[in-house]
Amino acid sequence: MQTFLKTVLPYVFCILAGYLAGAVNFAWLLAKKRGFDIRTKGSGNAGTTNAGRTMGSGVAAVVFLCDALKSALMVWLAGFLFHSSPSIQTVTMAACVAGHLYPFYLEFQGGKGIAVLLGSALALDWRLFLILVAGVAVITFITDYMFIGTLSASVGYLVWCILTGRSGWDIAIMAATVALIFWKHRKNFARLVKGKELGIRASFFKKKYRVDKKDS
Repeated sequence: MQTFLKTVLPYVFCILAGYLAGAVNFAWLLAKKRGFDIRTKGSGNAGTTNAGRTMGSGVAAVVFLCDALKSALMVWLAGFLFHSSPSIQTVTMAACVAGHLYPFYLEFQGGKGIAVLLGSALALDWRLFLILVAGVAVITFITDYMFIGTLSASVGYLVWCILTGRSGWDIAIMAATVALIFWKHRKNFARLVKGKELGIRASFFKKKYRVDKKDS
């Protein structure tokens, strides 16, 4: 029983706490305060990019910051409270991402997890966080598509796990998390192929962006 409490219980606690923290969707909350459901506007996604499209860059910055900080806090707390448990921070990160992607109170329709992923990077190594953010900015500028830039961050995170000698368990969890994030972006790829994905520059010039029921 004592072994169970020391090994299994910390993971159960961090998975539940991480999921619940990740499920707090700031894009949806701020949109609700303004009288609309963000899932019915813009791209239909309850995340940073669509918050920028529907509520402005200032709100998008707030959403990104809040989503990143909730993850950073949970991952840091996991390491602080259960530092003796291997991979506890990686498990907490994955739970936060899952909660953000699939919040139970929003019919499991949340964001796409990049800000949450970056927040966990901040908790682990601030230099990794800066590198990933810089990569997002550069690739987004080159391609004009935010989702391509942000997906590069998830791949970069996985590469970092491999190059820094993280355990096989950590790498497997990270790879599964990256795969889940890519899956959540499948509609972006579909719209890109059809020429319907709105680039950042088009968003800046206020080009109309609506949810296509066939693609959503």
